[in-house]
Parts: sequence; C-alpha cells; structure tokens
Amino acid sequence: MGLGLAAVLASNQALAQGPAPCDDLARQARSADELHAHLQRCQKNAVYLALLGRLYNTEQRYLEAAEHLERALLFDPNATAAQMDYAIALAGSGDTPSALQLIGGLLARADLAEPQRASLMAARARWAQASTASLQQTRLYAGLRMGYDNNLLGAPNLSSLSLTFPGEVVNLPLDGSNLPRPGAYQRADARLDHTRIQPDGTRWDISLGLLQRQSQSVPEAGSRQLEALAERSRPGRAEGASPWQRTGHYINASTALLNTRSNTRYRSLAAAAGGQWQTNPTQGSACQWRLGGEAQQRSLQSNALLSGRYTGLAAQWACASAAQAPQWRINLRGGRDQPVQAARPGGAQTEYALRGLYSTPVGRASAWLLEAELSHTRDATGYSPLLENGARRTLNRLALRTEYQHSLQPGLSLLAGAELVAQQSNLPLFNMHSRGIYLGVRGSW
Repeated sequence: MGLGLAAVLASNQALAQGPAPCDDLARQARSADELHAHLQRCQKNAVYLALLGRLYNTEQRYLEAAEHLERALLFDPNATAAQMDYAIALAGSGDTPSALQLIGGLLARADLAEPQRASLMAARARWAQASTASLQQTRLYAGLRMGYDNNLLGAPNLSSLSLTFPGEVVNLPLDGSNLPRPGAYQRADARLDHTRIQPDGTRWDISLGLLQRQSQSVPEAGSRQLEALAERSRPGRAEGASPWQRTGHYINASTALLNTRSNTRYRSLAAAAGGQWQTNPTQGSACQWRLGGEAQQRSLQSNALLSGRYTGLAAQWACASAAQAPQWRINLRGGRDQPVQAARPGGAQTEYALRGLYSTPVGRASAWLLEAELSHTRDATGYSPLLENGARRTLNRLALRTEYQHSLQPGLSLLAGAELVAQQSNLPLFNMHSRGIYLGVRGSW
C-alpha cells in the first residue's frame, strides 16, 4: 500500500510540473527527429527552433534546417548563432548568393567576436569558390481567399453620358451595367517557383502562376489568369574592385493570359533585359539596383482594335534581409504603347508607373505588407469626337493594398487585407473607384 501511495504521489507531482520546457528539450535532444516530435508545442520558441535547425544542418538536411531557422529569426532577428546556422542552411540547400549576402552582413557587425569572424570569413571564402555542381530548389505556393468588393466589375458609376455633337450636347441615359455591382467573391491561386544556380553564379528562375476568381452574386466578375516567367541573371560582386566587377545582368521573358466571364480575352508576351548592381551588405541587409529596357505585345483578342505594342525603360531598387528585417522594393517604369491598328481610339499612349512594396515583421509570428502603385497614361490624339469634343484622354490611377499575415506554423499563414483602387480621368466614362476587404489562408511546400 505504501508503494502504491508513493507511485500516486510521484505521478501527481509529474503532472503538476507539466511537460519539460522547450529550451530544455532542445538542449537535451540528440537528433533532429527526436526534437521535431515536440514541434507542435514549441513552434513559437526561438531557442527550440534554432537548435532544431542546427541539428538538421548536422544531419545535412539543409532545406528542413532553413525552414526552422528562418522562423527562429522571425522571433529573434538579432540571434547571431541562428543567422550563422541559417547561412549554412542556405548554402547547403543551394542558395549560395543569399548565404554570402548574410555572411557579409554579419561580418559588417562591430560586435562580432573574433573567433566567429574568423569562422565566417573561412566559410565565405569556401562558398565563394563554388562547388562544381549546380544547385537547385523548387517551391509550391497555394492560397484561398474570401472577400467583398463594392465594384467587382470596375464600372464607372454612370447613369448617363454626355455626348458632344456640333453645336449641342446630348445626355444619353445608360443602363445599370454602368453602375458598380458589389458582392462577395472567392479566389484561389497557385504558384510554382524553380531556381537553379550554376557554379559561376549564373541564376535561372522559372515561375508559373494560376489565379481563378468567381462570384455567386456577380457571375460576370469571374476570371481565370495564367502567368509564366523565365529569367536568367548573373549578379555582380558586392565588393568588386571596379564598377565593372560590380555589374551583373538579367534577361527574361514572360507571358500572361486572362479570360473573364464577361468575354474579355487578353494575352501579353513580354521580354526585358538590363544590368544589375549589388550594394555592400550592411547589418545583414543587401540591396540591388536594376536598369533595363522592356518590350511587350498586348493583344486584346476580344477587341483587336485596342491591341498595342509597348516599349520602355524600367528601374528597380530592392532591399532584403535574410534575418527577417523589413524588406522593400521600388519599381519605376515609363514607355509608349503604339497601336497595332491606326484606328485605335486615342492613338499611341504614353505611360508612367511607380510601384512600391514594403514588408515588416510585427511581433513574433506576424508581418505587415504594404503595396502601392501610381500610374499615369495619356493618349496622343483625341479619344472620340463624341466625348468632350474629341479631348485627349488622360488617366491617373492609384492602387493601394495592406495585408496582415500571421504564421500558424511553418509553411501555413492566415491573411487579412484591404484594397483600394481609384482611377480619375478627364473623360467621365473612365472614372472608377472600388474598395474591398478579404480573409485568406496560404501554404507553401
């Protein structure tokens, strides 16, 4: 009876103490699989995730290591040891340029201990030599979204239209199709990204994307979009002795197909090429400039008269950090769209666009994404003698999006966002405003 009472007391004491702390589990584990068994409970503990990633590195399971180390740095961006392990995981999984950028940022830190500095310098020299084998990685992304928009079809909100005839103005009543139609929608999207890095640093990126939207309340708002991109790039040296050594290049080709339930069929073929420059990594952050030319064939198959050929210049400035610090990108483009058919309303179009994207972590498992685009388009000739006596059309468009992302577990996130689009024109037929909100989920493998 005494032994039975002792066993009960010992059991109650163990229950009162609860499961072992995640930090202790991480320090006591002898293998990655043994430690991974506690991921469900410890997936928000930076020490646990960092040591799990280190064990995966030891077992040369670099893709799994990178996934958990990236999450550890989300919780503790300044963890030097985790950043070093993350660089090892990146190099081992094939992303040597990102590993070298991260190493450069760590070496720029004044508080780095000399033994760590020596180890990092040796690793950088070893990776810079590059192996004789090409490195590659493939990832799949998929998402579902439920949303509401007050103008699903992008209608101009007109009940009448003023037509200008010689000597008089006639107001023409319009049917309800020119009024905004609000409603809920569902969107599903998937994307496949493949990256291949050759020993000389040449990088190949291939991306395929599919997006489908449907609405029960406004069936005409349904659409299907397919995108494909192939790019070859070679980055310049971030610390080259001359401007020529710091100069790289890129060339890409892309296509996009759009079909809507309202019978719009659009296709584009595009190509771009130019130079790119790396800046010296600072505190784990690396920036890149791009400047080049682009050309695009825009075919509106449902109304061939509106098709055109675009040529222009594009510039990009992007900064990112492997340690989950804020990331941002700015794109500037300008060019001219020449009509395929001379009878196109408005003739040639001059286009300018500025787009910015900013992402920053919030707390331990969340992030904010902010995106804005401002564009200006101006026709070369009058759009129609019946609209404002043949005035040349100008369009100013502003698109804003903000999104809150919360990671439930590695590879799975919840999303909540809001969108706004406002288009102003000197021709009322082309004015448009829309607002919307959405909730969604996204996964990656």
